[in-house]
Amino acid sequence: MSAIQAQVLNHRTGSPPADDSASNPPAPRPSMWFAHPLSVFVAPVLVIVGLVLLVVGYVGVANREIDALQIPYLVSGGLGGLFALGLAVGFAGVRELRLTNERLVGVDRKVSMLGEAVEDVLDDLAHLKQAQRQAEV
Repeated sequence: MSAIQAQVLNHRTGSPPADDSASNPPAPRPSMWFAHPLSVFVAPVLVIVGLVLLVVGYVGVANREIDALQIPYLVSGGLGGLFALGLAVGFAGVRELRLTNERLVGVDRKVSMLGEAVEDVLDDLAHLKQAQRQAEV
């Protein structure tokens, strides 16, 4: 396993690098919440919740003519809806980054295998040249 693959694996699993001591457990990271497998289902639900909150906030504000009565709808519906939509974007973005990362790890593996195959071919060619020189002598 290459150093890059080890770093990616350690980052994805939240485990410390191999050279760290066991006495320092990794601190929980908020980004791990976004990396949970259920994030595939959470993001669409948050989009729906955000849109419903925005509509409720808009309807509440539209039906009130006094500014003081509109503020609760703006805060709960407008800001709550925007917050839910922002979380949905975060979940979806992190999910897409994880998928891209997995594809890149696969490409890295294939490039490593190709590099090893090229090295093997070059070694075989060197041995063939050496054998050919010895046969000529």
